[in-house]
Amino acid sequence: MTNSMKELIEFPTIFTFKAMGDNTDDFRNNIKEVFSVHSVEAITENVSTKGTYTAISVTVSVNDFDEMQHIYTKIKQTKGLKYHL
Repeated sequence: MTNSMKELIEFPTIFTFKAMGDNTDDFRNNIKEVFSVHSVEAITENVSTKGTYTAISVTVSVNDFDEMQHIYTKIKQTKGLKYHL
């Protein structure tokens, strides 16, 4: 995440993180574990048409830019991740 992004977001804020990966219980549980210490507002899951992948959106309260970067770092380390926003 760039510094220009840091300047565009006012903290604290409600932010939605999206992760797409293998359609496995391990992937879903590992993504949810990233947010276990955060104030989760909502979680949605969508499975691909063929059932190969799942997309998970997690909306949480984020206090500052460093916390947001920490969450993105944890998401990137998740086994089975294919893409994240």
